[in-house]
Amino acid sequence: MWKSDSKYQKINQKRSSIMLITILIAIGIFLSGCWKENNSTFERIQRRIILFGIDGATWDVIDPLLAEGKLPNMAKLIESGTRANLKTLTPTDSPRIWTSILTGVLPEIHGIESFVVKIPDAEYSTLPSSNMRKAKALWNILSEFGYSVGIVGWWASFPAEEVNGFIISDHANYIRKDIFKDLLNLTDKGMSQKEEKEVYPPELYQELSNSIRISTKMKPDLVNRFAKLPADKFDELERQQSYSIENKLSILKFGLLNDMSFIESGFFAIQKYNPDFTAFYLSGLDAIEHHFWKYMEPEKFNMAIPEEEIRLYDNVIKKYYMYMDEILGKLISLYSDDKTTMVVISDHGFEANPHHGTKGPHEVGYSGYHENSPDGIFVISGMDIEKKGKLINPTVLDIMPTLLALMGLPVGKDMPGKVLKNAINKSFFESHPVEKIPSYSSGWEHSSTPIESENVKTLKEKLKALGYIN
Repeated sequence: MWKSDSKYQKINQKRSSIMLITILIAIGIFLSGCWKENNSTFERIQRRIILFGIDGATWDVIDPLLAEGKLPNMAKLIESGTRANLKTLTPTDSPRIWTSILTGVLPEIHGIESFVVKIPDAEYSTLPSSNMRKAKALWNILSEFGYSVGIVGWWASFPAEEVNGFIISDHANYIRKDIFKDLLNLTDKGMSQKEEKEVYPPELYQELSNSIRISTKMKPDLVNRFAKLPADKFDELERQQSYSIENKLSILKFGLLNDMSFIESGFFAIQKYNPDFTAFYLSGLDAIEHHFWKYMEPEKFNMAIPEEEIRLYDNVIKKYYMYMDEILGKLISLYSDDKTTMVVISDHGFEANPHHGTKGPHEVGYSGYHENSPDGIFVISGMDIEKKGKLINPTVLDIMPTLLALMGLPVGKDMPGKVLKNAINKSFFESHPVEKIPSYSSGWEHSSTPIESENVKTLKEKLKALGYIN
């Protein structure tokens, strides 16, 4: 009898716990809604934030270039602001980390965990899409509170959502789509054609069409900025019609064109819409570092690297950092007033791959890699930012809470990161103390299925009609 009573007591306790959790969740959703309703006229901070994301940037390359005076724009930001190493997540796959950066939650929470996802019933593979995201991104939240936003090239931003501003999604770039189609063996037909909602608002697409479908014809003086190629090598580069990891000139060409497409589109849209918050992401450096690291540090590899190739390509990575610094300078110039806060980050660092060129289970084709999760970079400067603030182990999960706080918005309790207060003037928090709400993403609609192109849908309908699939 005692055992039976104990059993029922445990069941009742479990039921009570479930009811309590349910009530607490409901209260959290209610309070979150109340905060928005009661603060719909919250004090809007007159600030512009530019978040420049450079995939794979590392202090190991940046610091020597700073010492040589070759990154003047980065140097100015560091001098007037705060810099730090930025701890990353493991594994260091771009979609999961960049989505964590602008949702503030871990990949298993936001749901974007891999480069490749499958479209059910059709056996098509594609990139993760925004409808799969289980948490609101910063551009959703800022739009709800009346801030204007501009998003360029961010991972899993396709299909472009309706926002107060513009989104140039990660699919609004045919070079990029071709790269990932070939690199990841994607079979989604949408990766080879125009798709609905590549850009928001839709009418912006036509204005960006030339940069979305950027010409693959390259000028010698542009290529010479990165490597002074003899005529035969330049001809070889020009003959490359698609991205191939087997050809270093193809990687240089299409890595650069990928960035150039987003740069041209992004700068046009920023100047047209003048957003309060801009998130600008470029991935070309990551590809360049993967394939050209052995030429920058040949002494770190137990393999014979041809001297001729070292002479041609030893400065490609360094020159690409200088190119990124130039783009940084142009971004800064778009907001020349004193109401701007500039943030530069990378998702992880980079280092020489000691297994490159070896035979064995750890052999990796890339000469530069980030398998050991090296730290990325963090720089913040401008309005309300402390000069040389002391930051302790900031992580990629701290970016979202910090940006919310700078915009005067509360931080979600479901965000494990922290506001990087030591990088921000104390006087700012006296008038804008950090508040908390349970979550921004309660009730956020999402799907486990990626968006399909219209061609895929049509093909599935035909296959169903023929009885090949259910």
